[in-house]
Amino acid sequence: MRADLERNTETATDAYGHPATPVFSVIGRIATWVYSKARREITDGDKLTVVEDARAFFSQNADVQQGDKISDIRDRLGQIVMAGRYRIETIQRKRRHQEAGLLKVMS
Repeated sequence: MRADLERNTETATDAYGHPATPVFSVIGRIATWVYSKARREITDGDKLTVVEDARAFFSQNADVQQGDKISDIRDRLGQIVMAGRYRIETIQRKRRHQEAGLLKVMS
């Protein structure tokens, strides 16, 4: 699988010294393997939110950071198999790869 890796490229601050609104830009296409670990629906009155918890494997030397986003996960033929954007919540460095916890929220 391949995915577009997006990183916040905004470095400016506002008048009070707080970080400016994030601007995510695609910095490249990265090899990955993604699977969905859990998916749940939360209902509050007339509102419905679907929260999907997913995991991704990256190579040991892949340049991924916590807070990055991956989008449009594709197979080797370029067909999108998982549409949407996933935020990288956690990264665990294993012996031969990196494992990332992803979070996708749709409302």
